[in-house]
Amino acid sequence: MTDNRPIAAIVKLMMACAIGISLLPSMTIAQPALNSDHITTATIDDAITRLKSYLYSQQRNDGSWTLLQYKDKNPHGGDTALVTQALLIAGESPNDPRLQKALQFLAQTKMTGTYAVAARAQVWSIAPETYRPHLQQDADWLARACDRKSRFDYVPKLPGAGGNTGGYFDHSVTQYGILGMWAASRRGIATSDRFWRGVIDHFIDAQTADGGWSYTGGMAEAPTGSMTAAGLTCLLIGQEQLHRRANVAPKPMANAIDNAVAWLDKNFMPHRNPNMTAGSAWLLYYLYSIERAALAGGYRQFNGYDWFADGAAVILSYQDANTGAVNADYLPLIDSAYALMFLSRGRDPVWIGKLNAPRLEWNSRPNDVGSLTAWLSDLRERDLHWEIWALDDLVNAEPGQLPPVLWVSGDGPIFWTDDQVEAMRDYLDHGGTLLANPDRGSGRFAQSIRELAARMYPQWPMTEIGEDHLFYNALYPVPKAQPIDTVSNGVRDLIVLLRRDWGYEFQSDPQPGDSMTWKIAANLWTTVTDRGIAPAERLAYRDQHVSQGSRNDRDANTNANVNVNVDANANANGLPDPTITVSQISYHGNWNPEPRLWDVMASRLIDQASIKLRTTNRPIGLLENTQPRDVSLIHLSGIDAVAFEAAQVDAIIAYAKRGGTVLIETVGGRGDFASALSLQIEQQANVTVLPVSRFAGVVNGNADLIGPGGQDASEVNYRRYALAMLGATHRPRLTAMFIDDRPAIVISPEDLTLGALNIPRWGVIGYEPPSAQALLTNLVLQARHTQTQQP
Repeated sequence: MTDNRPIAAIVKLMMACAIGISLLPSMTIAQPALNSDHITTATIDDAITRLKSYLYSQQRNDGSWTLLQYKDKNPHGGDTALVTQALLIAGESPNDPRLQKALQFLAQTKMTGTYAVAARAQVWSIAPETYRPHLQQDADWLARACDRKSRFDYVPKLPGAGGNTGGYFDHSVTQYGILGMWAASRRGIATSDRFWRGVIDHFIDAQTADGGWSYTGGMAEAPTGSMTAAGLTCLLIGQEQLHRRANVAPKPMANAIDNAVAWLDKNFMPHRNPNMTAGSAWLLYYLYSIERAALAGGYRQFNGYDWFADGAAVILSYQDANTGAVNADYLPLIDSAYALMFLSRGRDPVWIGKLNAPRLEWNSRPNDVGSLTAWLSDLRERDLHWEIWALDDLVNAEPGQLPPVLWVSGDGPIFWTDDQVEAMRDYLDHGGTLLANPDRGSGRFAQSIRELAARMYPQWPMTEIGEDHLFYNALYPVPKAQPIDTVSNGVRDLIVLLRRDWGYEFQSDPQPGDSMTWKIAANLWTTVTDRGIAPAERLAYRDQHVSQGSRNDRDANTNANVNVNVDANANANGLPDPTITVSQISYHGNWNPEPRLWDVMASRLIDQASIKLRTTNRPIGLLENTQPRDVSLIHLSGIDAVAFEAAQVDAIIAYAKRGGTVLIETVGGRGDFASALSLQIEQQANVTVLPVSRFAGVVNGNADLIGPGGQDASEVNYRRYALAMLGATHRPRLTAMFIDDRPAIVISPEDLTLGALNIPRWGVIGYEPPSAQALLTNLVLQARHTQTQQP
């Protein structure tokens, strides 16, 4: 089978895509209203499901897809490659009989056009290893199809091994050829340095004065959004391929990349291809090009837009409610394939952010975390992404929006304002980890990080981790040959300071994964993502405001004695006071390893039970005179066993007998804090601490026992690590000292805090977030309900 004539047809369409020639009589489709507020994980899931259904409905009996019906009835191999690639990226199994037919069709089809061969090469790069010979063949074809400047024609006249001698080229088909070669390289197919040098040289030479690229490189042509995104992607790929061993990226290339990003920061819009005038201007090809550039370079935004959320909103506005097709350019098959790739690949989770820190050479190794992320994606068998975060962006970020890890690197001291330091501390306190890499082993940088750590967490000195640390054994057992220093709150590492330059190794290593550094990095990733469960998809943070609270909610509860507006008519109408006070009890020891717990729970309680939470810190010495009407719930948390004085234990018991509720918890679940204090209470009160029944209101959320707003937690879920340690169970393991059948002093040897904060960590023995949040909600409700029953 051949596809010569169909290739020519699609070439004309693609050419129109880039230069704005309308080949169809009425290409104008109404511009959608731009509003991405409704774009969530659920809406993306639904759109992807309907796109898959539409694409499968268009498959021909021989396994192919075709854009047009041709006189010779031969289907177009490029269309089939594009749709097959989209379905594989969207998670469809290559063993699905429908995709097996498509792969067989592609393997048997002779292709003579660059778009088709390059698209097929990208299919082989994500197909099973048995298709590797086909990938090699297409990579060889592409290497011969380009000219000496690594540019591509649509249907090249293939020369001998010396390569195409030149002729027609444009940046649209050239991008596709380069993407095909990149896909082959990432699967270990050898590509020449000459080819990548040509890519870099050409795109630097063809860049317009304002930083963009036009369709054919002519300086008289205006640069367009799609071609500028294509040029940026090609430079980023060339940089990755050719300059792995550079300590600093070559200045001309770095400047060209910066200028391209500046062009997009000035001109990007999600609903229209800039400088294109023909209707919707091949919108989906443009968004596809933006996605390739953004993911290759780790960019979060262009021109103030969230390229993914806002781009997804545009795509969904063009999706047909009945068929599921996306049709912005009267090419629904092509548009739908590009839409499916954009939505599927763009929503993949971001596990690490690269910190753009002021007055610091933060990006000397532009491919450090990118190379690590690509290797971890292969290890995980699902794509992970990375992003660049400006330090000031941390200030306004929502909970869950930031990735689990922020990477900061440099070879000089850091200079952060008080506001920036506070924003970083807020990120760390909500579950983040700062990973600091000294470029060239810089002592000035390392010392600066140590000073920053002492400034943020004077109570927890930076120390060298031991050989039993999870960073040495969470996934790969490795010897402690690389010392690592961390600031730990006793449960998790907040700041990790490397002593050697991991960034250079990640960027330059020709064999990713072979050395011990890669294995330690994999252990770190395993630890901070709870063995790969986190991070969630890119937009999952939009669904987490209830579980973690918005930044405004957190700020409102930051101060210990926050003023809460109470309904003045509540008591007058006989209703319970909607305000409740919870006190974290301080003592000599690690009494508050996770200081944000009750700030986050305050947001949840407002939504769940219309309760306003006032949070305070109270020294244990004041507990003797604390009245439950003033403080309804006290929280004693810690990690390792603490020997409390007899008078302190008596004060805890007396508070409970006065009608107060006490929670004693081992944060992280791996210490003896709760069990040791429980034993002291048993001995001094001469009581037996008993399991809390599933019939207790604090477990089942029964409104008659704890008031409205409770949740049924009689069946709970534990973290995977906890199940490995405790065995299979779905019952809460709370115990309590009972007073008049009321669980007055509730003891949890398993972690509730990290669960309620939704902090993923391997090595935590405790509850999954929904279960932890439900149990804590019920505890607060019980404490409040007890007070309303007091005479």
